Amino acid sequence: MERLLKFGFKKIGKWNLVDNELTFEIDSFAKDSNIVVAFAQGETVKFISLAEDTLESLLIKLTNNSSNDEYFLKLGGYLKEELKENNIEIYAMKNKKFFGFMTKFSKEDINKMIQDFSPSWNKENLKDRVKDMLKRDRIAIEKSEKEKIKKEIKNPGSTEKKPKKEHPSYIFALTKSYYERGFFNIKTSHSHLVAGDKVPINIILDSKKTIVGRISRTANATKVARVIGNKPLRLWLEKNSGINKELKITFINKKKIKLEALD
Repeated sequence: MERLLKFGFKKIGKWNLVDNELTFEIDSFAKDSNIVVAFAQGETVKFISLAEDTLESLLIKLTNNSSNDEYFLKLGGYLKEELKENNIEIYAMKNKKFFGFMTKFSKEDINKMIQDFSPSWNKENLKDRVKDMLKRDRIAIEKSEKEKIKKEIKNPGSTEKKPKKEHPSYIFALTKSYYERGFFNIKTSHSHLVAGDKVPINIILDSKKTIVGRISRTANATKVARVIGNKPLRLWLEKNSGINKELKITFINKKKIKLEALD
């Protein structure tokens, strides 16, 4: 087989069928591992594989009719059927290649080799293995989906984390009037984010304390909202901030805001 020989294979033996039992004869590599082996009928390559264990152990598995491995049983069946009319020769090479330096064939190399020769027994085996793989994947997916449904029934909404809502906010400087009187004006661009005139508003202070203030839309001639916290807000400002210090305001909803002292 010229193509096999060009790859580096050499003929090392053959398969025999005696009383419908498989036997083999090889003169090389029997006890070697990592051997690339090929079975050929005339000029046709029927099968290529890597014997990661010893070559002899791989061939013996093919002669074992009681094997529990469907892979070897099927391949043994192909060999028996072919040997009724044709000879099957065994080719092999060490799992090494030389391109300026010695290295091993990777699994991708061997898969490429199989694709190049397109051995019919590999195709059948590959098809079965792909079917089996897809079946296992489908079972795993179904199992995963069932577990997901169970979790959802037990804890509705727990299987998916909802993205954290980002609330609008801005930073402003605490003026002397704000500091001394316990109020502050809302920027014109954000004034629409709070409720109407005289509506109570919850003011969360550094996520630790909540006080109740009120909204005024008449304190400013421009009708821009003012948040009035009176004494509770003034006391918190005295303790946690100072004149010209920065505060961050976050708008939770029209009746709730949050204040954070940044300095």
